[in-house]
Amino acid sequence: MPVESYIPNSHPVDLSNRQAVAEYHSQLVADRRAALLSGFTADLRFELDIAKPPRNPGARHPPALPSNALITFRLAEALQSGPGKHSQVWTAIAELPGGTPTTVVFKILQPSMCEYPEEADPYYWADYEFPGHLAEGEAWAYDHLAQKQGLLIPYFLGMRTIIAPSGERAWVLMLEYIAGGMSLRSYIQSPGRTLADTCNIRLSIETLTEFMADGWCNLDAVPRNVIVTGTPEARRILLIDLTYTVRLRAEEEEYQRVAARRKLFNDIYYALEDHTGELEQFMQTIGSQVRSRRPAPPRL
Repeated sequence: MPVESYIPNSHPVDLSNRQAVAEYHSQLVADRRAALLSGFTADLRFELDIAKPPRNPGARHPPALPSNALITFRLAEALQSGPGKHSQVWTAIAELPGGTPTTVVFKILQPSMCEYPEEADPYYWADYEFPGHLAEGEAWAYDHLAQKQGLLIPYFLGMRTIIAPSGERAWVLMLEYIAGGMSLRSYIQSPGRTLADTCNIRLSIETLTEFMADGWCNLDAVPRNVIVTGTPEARRILLIDLTYTVRLRAEEEEYQRVAARRKLFNDIYYALEDHTGELEQFMQTIGSQVRSRRPAPPRL
């Protein structure tokens, strides 16, 4: 697929070398053991500086934080934690002398706590992605989508390296905290939601076209990575995970853009599969509209 995406300059380990993979695997196993004994906890503090967020017309106000000084951040609540996940996600409170505490999100990629193959054989490591590369790739996407920050994606406050409590090096992406939002997956499964409210969500999802209008495609645009905000009369959505975001070349844009929307609609449909009648008909209508706009695949 012809795309533009983050390309790392080097790889920390030669994944085709059996001995190198075995040593790396052993190190990850030892580091995970240490991380499980001494992991990230509430009230843990880090001193970090942030990148100055962009100012975009019509966007939300960015977090009120200075970008020219070290800030003490205190971990508050774990939103996602434990071994075998792509990242650990925490809310963090910026403690400003004489100022109002500000909440941000810390997305932490600690290699030993990320997913990795159980076997040391290079065969199982063919698709392994180094956590540092994933962090750098997502930072690359946020930087290239600065004009969408505060609108369709959160404000990005920079990527930094930190030392985990276990002594392991980790990468942290600092992001805007979306107060009062919930994932689209949780929203569409919540009680008390009406068909009209779901229609508003459908209309809000159309705003993803803005994200794709410049040729960008999020390959992981699924309901868990979409945040719903606002009231039933004025729903808005935001993409919160840009790990697998690429920029498509012109000849692929329309095909991939429509395919990505179709994938998201499919995921929503399955999340709503316990509903019948009008709602099922409504979702089938969406699918029909998307299929009618889908161009023929490019010839190989």
